[in-house]
Amino acid sequence: MKKLIIFGLMCIALTVGYAQNLFRYVNNERHYFEVCTDRVVILVNERMTEGAIESSLQRGASLQVSEMSSSNKFRLVSFRDGSQSVMNQLAGQWKSNDTILFVGQVIVDEVGQKTAALTNQINVRLKNDGDFAILQKAVAFYGIYKIEQDEFDSRSYLLVVCHLSEKSALEIANRLHQTGLFEFAEPNLLLFIQYTANNAYFQYQWGLRNTGQSGGTPGVDIRAQQAWSITTGSPDVRVAILDAGVDLSHTSLTSSLIPGLGFDATGGGNSGNHSGYAHGTAVAGIVAARGNIAGVAYRSTILPVHVGDIPLANQVVAGINWAIANNARVINMSFITTYTQAVITALNNATAAEIVLVAASGNNNAPAVSFPASLNNVIAVGAISQCGERKSPTSCDRIWGWGSNFGTALNVVAPGVLIPTTDIQGSAGYTTEDYVMSFGGTSAAAPHVAGVAALILSVRPDLTAQDVQTIIEMSAQKLPGMEDNQNFMLQYGYGLVNAYAALRLVESPNEIFHWEARARNPIRDHSNRTLTLHGGVGGLAAGAYIAHWYWVSERVTFPTPFMEVPAVWVRDRHSNTMRYGNPNDGLPWARITNVTTTGFDVQYAAYFVIAASGGGGDISRWIPADRHLIGIAYTAIGIPAPMISGPAAITPPSCQAQFTVNNLPPGTITNAHWTSSSPALLRNRDNGINGSTFVRAANLSNVDRHADVRFHFHLNGQPFTVSRTIRIHNHPYGLEVVRANTHNAVASP
Repeated sequence: MKKLIIFGLMCIALTVGYAQNLFRYVNNERHYFEVCTDRVVILVNERMTEGAIESSLQRGASLQVSEMSSSNKFRLVSFRDGSQSVMNQLAGQWKSNDTILFVGQVIVDEVGQKTAALTNQINVRLKNDGDFAILQKAVAFYGIYKIEQDEFDSRSYLLVVCHLSEKSALEIANRLHQTGLFEFAEPNLLLFIQYTANNAYFQYQWGLRNTGQSGGTPGVDIRAQQAWSITTGSPDVRVAILDAGVDLSHTSLTSSLIPGLGFDATGGGNSGNHSGYAHGTAVAGIVAARGNIAGVAYRSTILPVHVGDIPLANQVVAGINWAIANNARVINMSFITTYTQAVITALNNATAAEIVLVAASGNNNAPAVSFPASLNNVIAVGAISQCGERKSPTSCDRIWGWGSNFGTALNVVAPGVLIPTTDIQGSAGYTTEDYVMSFGGTSAAAPHVAGVAALILSVRPDLTAQDVQTIIEMSAQKLPGMEDNQNFMLQYGYGLVNAYAALRLVESPNEIFHWEARARNPIRDHSNRTLTLHGGVGGLAAGAYIAHWYWVSERVTFPTPFMEVPAVWVRDRHSNTMRYGNPNDGLPWARITNVTTTGFDVQYAAYFVIAASGGGGDISRWIPADRHLIGIAYTAIGIPAPMISGPAAITPPSCQAQFTVNNLPPGTITNAHWTSSSPALLRNRDNGINGSTFVRAANLSNVDRHADVRFHFHLNGQPFTVSRTIRIHNHPYGLEVVRANTHNAVASP
């Protein structure tokens, strides 16, 4: 049986000292190492938000946090600059900070590469199976908080050092090794494994990891390397490249292609291969190349769709429809063109099939996004330079000839200059090599976002297209000029796409819920008022109409409450609502405000159209539907709060009722017990977390009253209580609680 020993020690904080001559044992030899002075790992309360952690770190500190990312339960914190003396000063400050449980040093190798970090843990392996008593005795002098046996190796143990210990885990590990009593004892390092897809050009791909190469600003990137610790994509997620074809034999693309699965919309029968123009090959490489170039979602699948460089509208439509029929989840369109209804309809069909549409905003340096990116159901992507500016003729890349289009229709921005990617093999492409080092334009920016969409769908394939778009917008990194929590800016949309933040939003322990809420009481707000429809809706042409206005303003309660305020948005295309405003753009629309852990306020409308304002026949039509049928579909992402399920009342001849706690989040549950708001009706004596108790309440004849059944517990040290109100009818006794475990209770008269 696995051994787990937890010692009763009060642990608060451990300082980190930047000493000289640090070493650890490897193969019985001392390996000396240095530590960096601009980066540490920390361990904090698991429920703290990133903002609260950063605030806590900088409380009274002289350094500013530049980046923070998570790995296991530890967070890697980078500072803009630092020195050994300054870090020692910070260590002293953090000692009195009760929100920071541990601070560890980051190890650098002989060439300055950051390779690992020290933690508060030690790995020990016994020499013999019966040596556990030796381990217990050896650690008795140190502040060991927990000893945990390895699940697969009975002789290996993990030791967790109490934060109040006078010795660090490194020092204790070295001393245990020096006793000669163990096969080995070493610090349990946090390893910085580099998932670089084994490519020769990754060091130049600043868009994925910007270290300042090409004269850029470190950190201005899409956080791809961090995102790859969660997923690198899935072959089940297919990204259609609607472009000039893809080099189907390119060594960095063949692993992301399905042999024989591609489409030539021009009728040439080339299965999506290129026809001498390298643009599509370069775009495909940014999405999912493997090998010398790392695509954003390099484990996902590419569907090459060849539409040529001067296609007919119906060829573009054919390419979109083929992508729909072949189960694409994302379509990338790194081009601009003129509006055609055929293309708009095809794209609307793709949206109805829950395909994420991504397009380039255009390269005209103009304050307007070009088609098809300008459509509401398409993610419009602008380009930034390696310095984090909107690409313009004067941006730091010094490429003078173009600028990224911007404006109200822009959703996000992504790297768009000096992008290394795949080229047509041989001399037919942009270069005489198989790779191009300076691909650029909003054509390069869009596939970065298409790749992020593929990563999101690899983790949560059940998301709708609008979910993915909203997640990309909500998780975007704010850029200079977007200070003071400004959420949208014409130059950048919602900001720089952030793959890691997007995946953190959708991964466990967060859960995603798709719910609906029907309007309860629409109020007639205006009669015979002019309503202007843009683009037409409900079978009506664009124009002005006389209508009755019905206003909905109400509170929506979540079917399941949340531990913290969730992210919530209306899924417009699944809702049966209209915008309350004039002119009305014809799109389903609702406005959400005041989101809490239990619900939100929402506003929307319906209209009863009487006639056209310029005269004409009677119309008498509800837009979008009868006021009693309107409502919203919405998505909520967060950690659901525990709830007690069970009957609302107990009435004779029933003798007992089962109550169950649902949605207990992952973590360590302690101090669990059941109580009631009325002890005379419901009593429970807690005999420990695994005990069962039967308590008969006092004799209460002809009882008819309410009581709250409550479940109390601590999750990772934080107290919580959930309750459920029940009614007891005419029972001669109160209720007794039978608690077989921490999650269930049985009440009976």
